[in-house]
Amino acid sequence: VGLGGGTCTVGPGLPPWANADVTCDLNEIPSGETKRVKVEFTSPDDVDVNDIATATSDTDDPDPNNNTASGSVSFYGVANLSIIKTDNPDAVAAGTNLEYTLTVSNDGPSTAKNVVVADQVPAGVVMVSATAGTGSCVMGVPDNALQPTLCGLGDIAPGNSMSITIVVFVLPNSTGVLHNDATVSSDYHDDDNSDNQVTEDTTIIVVTSLDLEKIADRTTVIAGNELKYLLTFTNGGPSTATGVTLVDVLPE
Repeated sequence: VGLGGGTCTVGPGLPPWANADVTCDLNEIPSGETKRVKVEFTSPDDVDVNDIATATSDTDDPDPNNNTASGSVSFYGVANLSIIKTDNPDAVAAGTNLEYTLTVSNDGPSTAKNVVVADQVPAGVVMVSATAGTGSCVMGVPDNALQPTLCGLGDIAPGNSMSITIVVFVLPNSTGVLHNDATVSSDYHDDDNSDNQVTEDTTIIVVTSLDLEKIADRTTVIAGNELKYLLTFTNGGPSTATGVTLVDVLPE
């Protein structure tokens, strides 16, 4: 609050003030002169502020109808959101779980309202879980852009962050690279959208545990008779073994 000649008080309460009155004692104003009062204020939210000022004095005023004035100011919310993502493990074995951790931060200046994260889970996996530290998630359909995993985080104040954990099961026959995209948005304007989307690529490795067992149907055999062998081939996984070849060299 500033003015030329006089004093102002703001209250009740202590700064920062909200729903407070500004009272200014301008002392005397000689005829024909003007005094101005400057009130500076801000808002962290998207709101319309309607302000009414009233002037009174100890001297009778023949026309009090012009002693009240009003003004309005519209604040619009701006929240600079960002999102980062990590994967664990990388590389991941086909046939095991993969965990994504997403962190959303708000650099302000306003509180981000109704923050939503959309995660495009890739093909080659099955959803296991999706949880948010604050808020809730609805698991999506892998490789379906129309049905991403959606997490509603509510409001995020300036300087604060929230995390999401998404766990998927990598199918045993999956190969190549899992490409995962995620975006964050809110009801408020974001001046910098360059950090509102994040991509994470995870390499799939094939891990197998092959085991071969051979059993003869007898321990001794008469020459000229038939001898049978039973061969049992097992893959302990976790990945699908491909191109498997068995070579059995018979004795002479």
